[in-house]
Amino acid sequence: MKTNKMNPLYLDIGNSFLKLAARNGSDWQILFDGKHDRIDEMISYLASKGDKGKIILSSVRQDISEKLRAELSDRNFIEYRSSHIPSNRLDYKTPQTLGLDRFLVCLAAWIESDERNVIVIDAGSACTVDLMTTKGVFRGGIIMPGLQIIKSSMRDHLPELPKAPESIPEEWPGKSTVECIEWGVNGGFLLAVQGFIERYRSMVEDPVIYITGGNAVQIMNWMSEEASLNYRKYLIWEGLEQFEKIIRE
Repeated sequence: MKTNKMNPLYLDIGNSFLKLAARNGSDWQILFDGKHDRIDEMISYLASKGDKGKIILSSVRQDISEKLRAELSDRNFIEYRSSHIPSNRLDYKTPQTLGLDRFLVCLAAWIESDERNVIVIDAGSACTVDLMTTKGVFRGGIIMPGLQIIKSSMRDHLPELPKAPESIPEEWPGKSTVECIEWGVNGGFLLAVQGFIERYRSMVEDPVIYITGGNAVQIMNWMSEEASLNYRKYLIWEGLEQFEKIIRE
């Protein structure tokens, strides 16, 4: 795919991954997806591109974004931060510590839902479950360790236990050590997410639920009974694209 020469690139620097994308008609093309230790590869990739268009950036790791700016000083980076969020769009006590990605995925979901109440599950290295209301106000939510962090913690600190499969037993309670771990890890994670959703449902009317992030498909398989669960792989890019519009309101 050849993108228009002046089309911007969109870069999301998360807790663990660097992800670069470009708009491809009505869809998105992922140009680079790797962990932070591959930053030099991303720098080489960007340096090799003849296109010197702008790079729209959202980052939760300022050390990474500063290195990119230093190594690619000839590129036009436009970095959005939580301080750019209009105050009337936030109901949050510490906006200076809010990861912009949380706001962006909610913004994209809110726009797609035709400005309804939305709950967004972003199941990545960290798992967030956040709420944005019909007025486009981010109301906050929860941050907890992502599924892979929980599993790696089990492996690191409880190495004598067997590895849990990627499933939840049909029978309750667990009748074997593996089943007990499945319930404790996978089932516990799922019950936490479902519990947060129910709390939001008690606060707002008829919310639309979206899910994104690296573990989204796995969680969707476990939550098949959630009729309103909408998987959107590219919410972060949609939010970045729309963000400039709301800060100019």
